[in-house]
Amino acid sequence: MRSWWSSQTRAHTSQQSVIRQSRIALWPENCSTRASPPSDCMKRTWRAAQSGGDSSRVSVASRMPTTRTSRTATVEVVAGRRSAKIAGRKGKSDALRAKLFARSGKKIVMLVKAGGPDPVTNAALELAIRQAKEAGVPRDIVDRNLKRASDSKQADYTEIWYEAYGPGGTGFIIQCLTDNLNRSASDIKSTITKAGCKVAEPGSVLFNFTRCGSVVVEGADEDALLEACMEAGGEDVVPVPEDEDGTPSTACVVFTAVEAYGSASAKLKELGFKVNTEESELVYRANAPVEVDDDAFHKCEALIEKLLELDDVDAVYTNADGHHV
Repeated sequence: MRSWWSSQTRAHTSQQSVIRQSRIALWPENCSTRASPPSDCMKRTWRAAQSGGDSSRVSVASRMPTTRTSRTATVEVVAGRRSAKIAGRKGKSDALRAKLFARSGKKIVMLVKAGGPDPVTNAALELAIRQAKEAGVPRDIVDRNLKRASDSKQADYTEIWYEAYGPGGTGFIIQCLTDNLNRSASDIKSTITKAGCKVAEPGSVLFNFTRCGSVVVEGADEDALLEACMEAGGEDVVPVPEDEDGTPSTACVVFTAVEAYGSASAKLKELGFKVNTEESELVYRANAPVEVDDDAFHKCEALIEKLLELDDVDAVYTNADGHHV
């Protein structure tokens, strides 16, 4: 009698255990979505157990609730991608801004070492400080570098250029301002080699570029800017291409001769145009841009980003068609 009762008890306990396990497996928290209410899950399991069927044989289809597409989820995904692109653009803008501040500081140190700390007697230093102010460099950064330049332990900075052959027959010019030539040469050559490119001999790439002024003007009508460009002493007006995600740009670049860069920028401001002083500078402009396929273009962009991550590198120029100077 006891044996029969024990066997019935074990069978009942086993059946209840299976039902509990099935309930846990079908509970919405353990499913991929919450489309079906808990009662539906429990009812399906209970019917399977009461009908004498083995709950472990309940079909996968009956155990998985119906998936419903959420419009909110779709909007969140789109918003997430857009936020990521905005964050990416902001990150690049912040990196370029940091490069600008660092380059201004190093240039001030170099000019102080060459001609003294007094802007009244050092015309080149006075010009560098004025340009830094126009570019939005904080005053404390300027003062800090003026003080640092007077320190006898501070090494002098040297301006140097490196040249390289890039993907798809493109050429690169890497502009540096460094206090350690051996370090900068090692870092730059290593970065170029790892990218599958080749370091070029001095002058073998440079002849493909022209040194000129680049004045970035925001939100201007191209025809009106072209007319003002002629009055300001500019040579050419080029619209800034759209962003990599297809967002159109409202900016244009006014190219000038090196000697006319400062006066042209000042004249455009006088005529009421919004000049972006942070992005305006002397650049190397390609004489004949080289057309490359998408793969080579992305490799060029990747190499530029890697080079700009180096502390000694201030600017990188390429003649790849489509790259904004």
